[in-house]
Amino acid sequence: MKKILFNSGSFIFLIFIFFFAFIFLKTSFTLSKITTDIKDESTELVYLLPELDDLPEKTNNQFNFLLLGQRGEGEPFGGLLTDTIMLVSINQVTNKTALISLPRDLYIPLPDSLKRDKINAVYASGYEKGGIGLGLKYIKDTVSRITGLYIDNVAVVNFEAFEEIINAIGGIDVYLKEDFIEDKQWWCDESGNNCREFFLPKGNKHLDGETVLFYIRSRFSSSDFDRARRQQEVLLAIKQKVFSLGFVSNPLNFFEILDILGNNVRTDIGINKIKDTISYVKNNPASLENLQSVVFDDGPDGLLYSRYLNNQYILLPKAGNFSEIQKKCQALTN
Repeated sequence: MKKILFNSGSFIFLIFIFFFAFIFLKTSFTLSKITTDIKDESTELVYLLPELDDLPEKTNNQFNFLLLGQRGEGEPFGGLLTDTIMLVSINQVTNKTALISLPRDLYIPLPDSLKRDKINAVYASGYEKGGIGLGLKYIKDTVSRITGLYIDNVAVVNFEAFEEIINAIGGIDVYLKEDFIEDKQWWCDESGNNCREFFLPKGNKHLDGETVLFYIRSRFSSSDFDRARRQQEVLLAIKQKVFSLGFVSNPLNFFEILDILGNNVRTDIGINKIKDTISYVKNNPASLENLQSVVFDDGPDGLLYSRYLNNQYILLPKAGNFSEIQKKCQALTN
């Protein structure tokens, strides 16, 4: 009987084969958990209250990714409401990247409905009618029409994922120009009073996941617009930490992130698109440096105004339609 001999090079080669096969299987398993097909993608939704423009055309040299934040499926009191609505737009011709936040109180017609509601209810409306896939389609279509930018892909992330990812990368660093105080929202009594103070002093701060959640979810002592700016700030800090440390190149870190994503994210993006986007960003670092951001608000120079409708706070476009918002989005991305 012949003995089969392996030299050290052959052994190492086999180890690499098994290692990368494991990564592939792990990645594929995670993507199978988080990826949801959007059925009838070509079918255009009907807006029975015709206030929104036609669906914009897809552009090959621009990638528009919609990130939604919610408390999570199964959570009481509006767990499906997407209170964070942030669009990342990458123009591969101009190397410009834009970060665009839409306020949750923007009042719009719902797709396939004779109702109007706040934009944070759009995903929930689709989810309740047809599950995750329809929820994603509803919000993609709606945001595309409002911004004039065709949304290629979308991800819904619950807040637990932010906390776990930030802890996994060892926390993030932010700079506060002034003290941050929220004394009307957290650790309150049953009547909503006698709340304990959440406080961060000004200056450079290193924050763990739990602290970041309080920081980006606080809004009673400030505003939803300020909260959206803090969420953008945190997203950029996560990006900075991940890229500066080469975090995802470490297999153990990579697997930990995959587990977090698998438990807390739902998306329609596929692995090939993920690879293409990561490759583009790595080969074009200027796209992250040449970044502009906007939070649409109701300030003196803002494009929205606020009012109350049936005791409900809502936001509407000053122009009477979304044309000015679309112009602003185009200017940021072209």
